[in-house]
Amino acid sequence: MPARPSAAFLRFALLCALRGTGVLRWEYRPGSTLYFVWTQEREGSDQFGDFNFNRDRSALFPDRPTNIFQIKGTYWIDGRPRLLRCR
Repeated sequence: MPARPSAAFLRFALLCALRGTGVLRWEYRPGSTLYFVWTQEREGSDQFGDFNFNRDRSALFPDRPTNIFQIKGTYWIDGRPRLLRCR
């Protein structure tokens, strides 16, 4: 006979989460790049305590999402060696 899960395990088994991230990269000049990042996270609880994809796939979408937007930029400073001339 299989062991019964503890109450602590069942409490955590009722939580479900979904996270997705999208990244757009734009190189506006050689070596210089802008990144636009969007992350969305949804958390909810499941009344059944087990996972069934057919039943639970739409359960997270009514939950309010957390959206995070980030922008990162890099700029390449011309690092070519210069010739110094002495007179």
